Amino acid sequence: MDFPRTIGSFVLHDVRGGWTFRGQPMQAAHYIRIGTRVGLVIGTEADPAGTVTYVIRLRDSAIRGIASLEEAVRIAEEVVRENADFIGRHSMLEE
Repeated sequence: MDFPRTIGSFVLHDVRGGWTFRGQPMQAAHYIRIGTRVGLVIGTEADPAGTVTYVIRLRDSAIRGIASLEEAVRIAEEVVRENADFIGRHSMLEE
């Protein structure tokens, strides 16, 4: 599973996990935007049957049930564009 190096103005910080559940890889990629307190995470979730979906977390909320990494990246890019003002308001550089 390859996470992209950037999503909008966010840069890949690290990838955690690497374990499996019912043969499916379980990982999470943490993205940061330099100068802000806002983090973005794309990770995997599985149900008890082993069906894997993706989740996007921005601050304290999540979008769940995403079928593929490609779709999760597309949605994350949309979230970053739509919330540019919110992300800018949480900049450490403006305080």
